[in-house]
Amino acid sequence: EMVLGHLTDAETGQRGFIITGRENYLEPFNSTYKSIRKDISDLQQLTIDNDFQQQQIIKLNILITKKLEELESTIEIRRTSFEAAKKIVISDHGKNFMDEIRLTMAEMKNHENILLKDRETLMLNSTNKVNNITIGITIGAFVIVSVLFFYYINSKKEFDSEVRNKRGVIKKAYQNFILKYFQPNNKPCGCSGGEHLCQVIRQKNGINEVGKLASEPKYLCKKCGRVANS
Repeated sequence: EMVLGHLTDAETGQRGFIITGRENYLEPFNSTYKSIRKDISDLQQLTIDNDFQQQQIIKLNILITKKLEELESTIEIRRTSFEAAKKIVISDHGKNFMDEIRLTMAEMKNHENILLKDRETLMLNSTNKVNNITIGITIGAFVIVSVLFFYYINSKKEFDSEVRNKRGVIKKAYQNFILKYFQPNNKPCGCSGGEHLCQVIRQKNGINEVGKLASEPKYLCKKCGRVANS
């Protein structure tokens, strides 16, 4: 766009000079001449990685060079003859150059738009891919955590059940031990709070709490755990 704008300014200066013959009308032409060359150089650097655009710039550079030569030649001819310069202008020779320049630049712009759309599509696909991966990882992590949680719950239930079973076995063994070595009887055990009768277990074999033979039968209170004499 800048190249085309500078060329249009140069052409405007040329036309003004041809009509009036006044040198000040050439100021747009003189100021944009160097700018156009710089625009072409910048364009080459910006598209250095694009073979198609590089080829188009070579073509564009040739057309621009011919257009500038046409402008310069008509300016020089106008200095000696208005009619001769007028004939060159109305021959549309310079207009044809501008039409080809516009067409070439339109092709370059269209190609750049296609590349831009391809990049946007690629970026969108990459973004969607990253989002899908993120969602997949999140779902996978949720599934793993859920499996571990249910495994923990089931393991805890199994462990609690096993503990209850073992407690039941121990309790049963204790009860069997009591029933085997002690006989129930009601005797005072010496619990605090006045006269208190609670069920006591009579010791069958006269074994006291430290495993020695007792000199007399003793009774074990099932409520307070104390040992009472018969």
